[in-house]
Amino acid sequence: MPRGVLWSGESLPRGVFLQWRAWCLSAARFGSALDPDMSDAGFAAVRAPLLSWGFRDDPIATPAAVVALLESYTNAVIEQRWTAPAEVGVRSIGHHGFFAERHRDSLWCAALDWLDARCARSSGGGSGVEALRV
Repeated sequence: MPRGVLWSGESLPRGVFLQWRAWCLSAARFGSALDPDMSDAGFAAVRAPLLSWGFRDDPIATPAAVVALLESYTNAVIEQRWTAPAEVGVRSIGHHGFFAERHRDSLWCAALDWLDARCARSSGGGSGVEALRV
């Protein structure tokens, strides 16, 4: 699926487009009911804390889609955050915007702070996440 009128993201290989199309047309919830390659046991095996961070202007990871995905992580403690672009002083974040360099001092630092807190809690002290800070 080339980037264009119907798709504003990166060009998708045919197989990816067909898989995503099948998922979008299915009423099945996320997991093995949607695709046999997605093991429900694999999701259930995740016991680490998860941070789910959504952006109010994301046309793909909508609140309903995120909730459907998170329901698969039955044994994880999940913290959800939702951020509007204006909250971090930008016009848009969208689906891939978190990874833009302009969010280094806002979104990236907040995500690293979340990781730092979990690492410190589990190790009883300092964490190795400081080494990730640039």
